Amino acid sequence: MWGEAARRLAMLVNDDSFRSLAGKTKHQLWLELCDIITKQPDAVKDMPVDAILRGGIRKFTDEVGRLWCSLADYYIRRGLFERARDVYEQGMTTVVTVRDFSMIFDALTQFEESLISAKMENEAEDMEADEVGGDDGADGGTDWLLKDDGKDLDLRLARLEWLTERRPA
Repeated sequence: MWGEAARRLAMLVNDDSFRSLAGKTKHQLWLELCDIITKQPDAVKDMPVDAILRGGIRKFTDEVGRLWCSLADYYIRRGLFERARDVYEQGMTTVVTVRDFSMIFDALTQFEESLISAKMENEAEDMEADEVGGDDGADGGTDWLLKDDGKDLDLRLARLEWLTERRPA
């Protein structure tokens, strides 16, 4: 159902002769399409989501911050965090208005903070499990590659610090 709605809406936003009976602008229709795509990523697996949203970004020169954020959100919901980060970074370097930049910057900051928070919660749970379970570290050497040595959290914190230092005053 959502997939079909997204496909039809994608056809309408790309049809230059289409006029909404409800008086909606093309930009409003693009935003509706973005909402469907980002909130229902499994329903639109067969659609070229990246190409569709980037097409909308190319059509509009300002107020594209939400389109960039929608594309990044799509990748976040698919679990492709590095791809989402790349989209945020590309959006920040290509937008032309302060409003769009601020929207993308704030979304990226929130994304990074949520990853750090989740990582810290997981580490706290792991420490509790080790204390209760009496983990002696004897895994026979089979799990050493999969074990998290904690450096990931340091990397995430450094990435967030670097991001906040880059924000223009």
